[in-house]
Amino acid sequence: MEPEAVPLASAAAWSPDAAPAPKFESRVLTLDPAILQAHPPAGEAPPPEPEPEPEPEPEPERPQIDRMAALRDIARRLRTAPDGDETLQFVIETACACTGSDAGMLTLTVPQTRQFVSGTALGAGAYISLPLRVGGPSFGEIVLTRLSEAAEYEPDDETFGELVAEYVAKAVSALGRGTVISSEEQDFIDRVTQELRSPLATTATMLSTVLGGEAGAISEEARRYLTTASADTRRLLASIEDLLSLAHLRPPELHQMEAVPVGPWLARAVARHRAAAEERDVALGYRDVPEVYLVQGVPAQLDVAIDQLIGNAIKFTEAGGRVDVTAGPAEGMLRVSVRDTGIGFDSAEAGRMTECFARAITAEAARIPGLGVGLFLANEIVKNHGGRLWLESSRDAGTQAHLALRPRDENG
Repeated sequence: MEPEAVPLASAAAWSPDAAPAPKFESRVLTLDPAILQAHPPAGEAPPPEPEPEPEPEPEPERPQIDRMAALRDIARRLRTAPDGDETLQFVIETACACTGSDAGMLTLTVPQTRQFVSGTALGAGAYISLPLRVGGPSFGEIVLTRLSEAAEYEPDDETFGELVAEYVAKAVSALGRGTVISSEEQDFIDRVTQELRSPLATTATMLSTVLGGEAGAISEEARRYLTTASADTRRLLASIEDLLSLAHLRPPELHQMEAVPVGPWLARAVARHRAAAEERDVALGYRDVPEVYLVQGVPAQLDVAIDQLIGNAIKFTEAGGRVDVTAGPAEGMLRVSVRDTGIGFDSAEAGRMTECFARAITAEAARIPGLGVGLFLANEIVKNHGGRLWLESSRDAGTQAHLALRPRDENG
């Protein structure tokens, strides 16, 4: 009998010498979407391409500034005019430009408060506050600001601001060197005078407004009281100005010196005191200088010196008296003399009358108010200009105040 036929499918398993049956794995075919998009099926439109997202606009770059060159410019200007308005305005504008600030403010509190602003308004974002000080209390501040959406300041910006503040502080502080009082005394005077000046100035303005009103608005008795109060207020304000001048007096620098024509200088001084002389019923005379005399000096300081001499003469001269101002050459100098017919003082006191806070016995006895700094201030100014100031007087016989300055040739 023949063997049973074996199905072909099982022949491999059946045959002892046959190879193992192959195994098949199932796989899922996937296509790259990019291929489908490039070759869409027939009849189908390709899908729309996605719009690219807009790239953020880069922030505008600030112009590059040579900070070292800017610092050199600041230092040069501070050497030339340490407390000049143009110099300090340049400083704050340069500080803003070099630090990318939208606004800034430089504030000085000596000898009086002044502010210099760069930009339309201080921002509400990042800021730098830099005090002005040199080993003591601050006498000002530099504030740099950016708008609220602006970036924060970098350390380099803060370092540059600190250098600017240091330059300004040292330059302003150096103004006090060579003064006749210490820096501590200057600071005390600044604080006291700043506390007094504003309310006194306001009071003087109010009194002047009331006294200048319509006739009959106040009684004659009230007018007398207000007139006395107004005069006292003006006197106190003048004393404050004297103290400030004394606190910050220093020898003039060469760049501050000018050729001052003596005739016009004295004529302006006499005009400034004309009203005070008339108020006290004192005749004020001035004999015009016929020749053109010139002296070398700082006009503002020379004004202070001559104002002290004329003001003192009027102050110590009684009603009906006289004050005369003259000038002319004497012993190679240009001499200015202020003569009055006032109460005078003992000749033995003449040597000490130019000392600070010195008061004549006659002034104390007559109860004439004053601090005793006017003649001292005038004497220091004249000395700083290479000149000399001296007094001649005797009791009840008036006083002669002389100042001698070196003349300057008209051609330089």
